[in-house]
Amino acid sequence: MHGTLRHLIRLEFLMSRKALLIMLGFAAACLAWAAAYFPSPRLYIVMVSFIIGLSLPVAVHGREDKFKTSSLLCSLPVRRSSVVLAKFTATWMALGAGYLFAVAVVAVLPFAKFPFREILTVREALLALALTSLAFAFVLPFIIRFGITGLMIGLVATQLLGVLLFTSALLFGRTNNPFRFVLDTAIKALKSLFHLKPTPGYLALLAVAVIAINAGSLLLARRVYLRREL
Repeated sequence: MHGTLRHLIRLEFLMSRKALLIMLGFAAACLAWAAAYFPSPRLYIVMVSFIIGLSLPVAVHGREDKFKTSSLLCSLPVRRSSVVLAKFTATWMALGAGYLFAVAVVAVLPFAKFPFREILTVREALLALALTSLAFAFVLPFIIRFGITGLMIGLVATQLLGVLLFTSALLFGRTNNPFRFVLDTAIKALKSLFHLKPTPGYLALLAVAVIAINAGSLLLARRVYLRREL
């Protein structure tokens, strides 16, 4: 790994170590409850993917506003694209550690509803990567562009979407609700992903999807950061 990139990644972890430890304690409680409550490893994977995909990027990038590291880093002879790559790499290192921690929680808890080996298969691991990538790709542009304020914007947008769904349910009912159709379709598609046979072709498509999501997310984050005023 290039020396500059390695130092930038180290800096990201140094400034976010406290937030990561706090998030670790919160995640441990949530994951222990999920392992004891969810009878299916698939539900556990979905929960883990979205929890770590949304929370750990905030833990890694959220300290930036407090320490004003963006202005400091961009005043040095370091390209902004390198800064974005370091943030992206550091976050994925945290996400990988988070997934392994989720597996360890299931492995050590005697009251877990399923064996930890069921979430270590190739298909489940790739699906976890894909869902985590989607969550990370959703929140990353907001954080890159607006810092921790971006997270608030993303949360507000999610709340507004929830209000819209609730209002449409009141207006159209369950049967004629157009959003209900979209939601049911998404749920059916997610279920089918977990039930398809793990053929080499299917696993290859999952791997390509993971790469494509992350490549698009990184390119978008890079473009946003290059245009950001610090």
